[in-house]
Amino acid sequence: MLKHAVWLLALASIAVSAQDNPTARPKELDALGFLAGNWTLKADAMRPDGTTEVTTGVMAGKWIVGKRHLEMIQSQKVMGMEMEGALIVSWDEHKNQYVTSWFDSMSGRPMNGWGDMKGNVLTTTTELYDMGPEMGGKMRIKMVLTKNTNDTFSMHVSGGDGSDWMTFFKADFTRKR
Repeated sequence: MLKHAVWLLALASIAVSAQDNPTARPKELDALGFLAGNWTLKADAMRPDGTTEVTTGVMAGKWIVGKRHLEMIQSQKVMGMEMEGALIVSWDEHKNQYVTSWFDSMSGRPMNGWGDMKGNVLTTTTELYDMGPEMGGKMRIKMVLTKNTNDTFSMHVSGGDGSDWMTFFKADFTRKR
């Protein structure tokens, strides 16, 4: 019982401390607003055999957790299978960089990348990531999100060693009306 009381007191102390010293929402997050909304997508997706397939789908982007993170939920058919993906885009206040975290229903682990935004182009790159032998082994994954207009953006995902990149996924998104 005493353990529970100490645990609750510690949690209450953290909550009060956080309320006394909240950090302001980073202004860098404002640049991500173009990703919010409901979208259709048309993409070229690379298959493990090196061929590409055209796929279509939908994506919904919304602010979460006090408008500090943008969540993008994407669904489409890839290689004949339904695929759902989640991309969280945010600002890392300690690294002073944008961060992307990708999760999907076809792989067993997240991909986290860090990078910057120049104009309307957000580019993040992962550390060395093992894609498995069927997708080329160990490489870095680069994601580029480009605002084209208020109603369109593109996503380009490639893998490589930092100097030579191979495209895995290239999609154009159009805002639903």
